[in-house]
Amino acid sequence: THECAKRELEEASSEKVGLASKLTAQSDEIALLKERANASHSSYLLEHERMKEQMKNMCMLVEDSSNEREALQNKLKESSIAVETLTTSNSSLTAEVETLKDEI
Repeated sequence: THECAKRELEEASSEKVGLASKLTAQSDEIALLKERANASHSSYLLEHERMKEQMKNMCMLVEDSSNEREALQNKLKESSIAVETLTTSNSSLTAEVETLKDEI
């Protein structure tokens, strides 16, 4: 009947309004989640870049340390050679002094 159809139309209309309201709420929630995801992704990218920079700095420190170590090893070798040379020279001078003493 007409009343029955009118009631069904009102119910359908009311249901449509409720669904539209839910859809709007879900759309808002989706937009908020997208914002959060974008912020999280941006934060991740920043942290990733910071970590890359930190790793680069650490590699440079290791390389600098390695170069410094190599330079110190070279200085140590040079010092060892100088000590050996001075020891040999000292031994020769001591022998000369002894020879001179014997001659005197």
